[in-house]
Order: sequence, then structure tokens, then C-alpha cells
Amino acid sequence: MGLKWYRQLYTDDKAGGKTMMYRWQLEHGCGCPGMYVITLSTHERMLLDIVPAAFIRQKAVRRRLPMIIGMAFGRDSACELAARVISDVYDKTAGVDVRRFFQEERQKG
Repeated sequence: MGLKWYRQLYTDDKAGGKTMMYRWQLEHGCGCPGMYVITLSTHERMLLDIVPAAFIRQKAVRRRLPMIIGMAFGRDSACELAARVISDVYDKTAGVDVRRFFQEERQKG
């Protein structure tokens, strides 16, 4: 079962240079020490989740993981990236309905 990815993946400076390699590693269950992924929240009242990439190696997590919209190295960098995502959504929609924005983006293809 493949992971769901946002086509214009958000990345920090460290992950940005090797995005395709890191995506491949995550898809195939390889380790990415220190990496975090930003996903749509699994809770309907929250905006985003920040998940250590090591958790994605677990089948139960992979099965339930929402669309990945960003990746970053380090918790602080992941938090900054999540803030950037929310800011971008707000700039484009004048709201913070992140889930709806990314679902509509996915439907556009």
C-alpha cells in the first residue's frame, strides 16, 4: 500500500535537496533518522499532525496515514514548516480549513 503524497510537497532546506530519495525511503520502509512528516490531521478538529518518520515503518500507522504534505528534519523545523503550510493556506483562501484545501487540491490532480 503506497503512501499518499501532496504533489507540491513542502520541505525544509535539508529535505528539499533530496526529496525523491527520501520519498523512496519512506515508501519502502527504510529509516530516515531525524525526519518528521507533516500530514493532514487524523482528528477532524485539528489542522495538521507532525509524525516522526520512524513511525511510518509500522504497518498500522502506514495503513491509516493521511496525505503527507511536508517533510522536515528535526522537530523545530517540522513545526516551522507546519506554520508555513497554514500560512500559505490562509493566504490562498482567507481561512484555515487545511483539510478542505488539500482535498480540493488533490481532486484538481
